Amino acid sequence: MKVTLCLLVICVAIATVWGETCTNPATDCTHTSCPDNTWNQVCHSGQCTCEHATQTCSANSDCASNGNCRCFQNRCRCFGFLLDGK
Repeated sequence: MKVTLCLLVICVAIATVWGETCTNPATDCTHTSCPDNTWNQVCHSGQCTCEHATQTCSANSDCASNGNCRCFQNRCRCFGFLLDGK
């Protein structure tokens, strides 16, 4: 019974996180921390992300300032809860 309850709580938490959609980064992304002030909070495909203000990229290695950042559509972006706590 305890296992079932724990699994239910985990499923509800996952559903809550995945159910959030971002339309306005100023209000919807308060839980997301960007690596430093050269990054901007943005909504990308309904998800809160951090996007580098000026840096472009062609490979993930170009986005080396944070291990959770990836090159996506020629912009360095950091996705979701991986940013919290830097």
